[in-house]
Amino acid sequence: TFHGHVFHSYFHPAKTQLFKKLERRLASKSDKIIAISQKQKNELSAIHKIVDASKIEVIPLGFDLKRFTIDSDQRRSTFRDHWNIPKEAKVVGIIGRLAPVKDHHLFIDTIADLKAAASDKVIGVIIGDGELRQELEAYASEKELSLEGESPDLIFTSWITAIEEALPAMDVVMLTSHNEGTPVSLIEAQAAAVPVISTDVGGVSDVLPHSKSGFVVSSRSSQDLAHSTLQILGDPSLGQEMSKHGQQWALEQFSRQRLAKDMRSLYQKLL
Repeated sequence: TFHGHVFHSYFHPAKTQLFKKLERRLASKSDKIIAISQKQKNELSAIHKIVDASKIEVIPLGFDLKRFTIDSDQRRSTFRDHWNIPKEAKVVGIIGRLAPVKDHHLFIDTIADLKAAASDKVIGVIIGDGELRQELEAYASEKELSLEGESPDLIFTSWITAIEEALPAMDVVMLTSHNEGTPVSLIEAQAAAVPVISTDVGGVSDVLPHSKSGFVVSSRSSQDLAHSTLQILGDPSLGQEMSKHGQQWALEQFSRQRLAKDMRSLYQKLL
């Protein structure tokens, strides 16, 4: 099963080619390869030539998502109180390790654009940690984003394992990656009824219905990401509509019961 791949945006070309050769050899010895989205299947077969498409079965991920649907109001208040976030502030969050492939620099650029353009206070929340922490903090300061005080522009929380406790505090969840398999953070955000904005990479378009649960932005422009964010933040009815659709979509498409059914069907077919 490919949950993602490392065939671009991770390593230098020589190392990438080594991984491709290894994966092709392993694929030749396998009866079936599972991809977790149709777009990933196309990447594995048509683009990176790892294995013929006939050998690939598409089975989307499945999770226990019920925990994201309860106690939303209480969780929102608790998280915001802990991080001293004013009730009236709009919060845009991003979740993931602080690594180059996630492109948190683009997220920080977007928060700076929102700070300049939004009528309400907008606070960015970065959930996760990694080798780029100090570099990103310095970059935020260069962008004149405050990291401390009673009402900072940007908050670094480090890792939060119980992410269901944090998501309800967000008004928008964003993803700015260069490469993704199936972005679990976007599925969980939708299950928690939070609108999502993402760059158009990897399997994003398979898990985020454009203009229904949020926006898939084709460019890597902070201005375009900020514009899409302001559409949601500035129109409460649109935000509510996206929240409702996203939660229903995630619960229907990515439940663990559906995953178990699909896996059982594949094994029975192979037998």
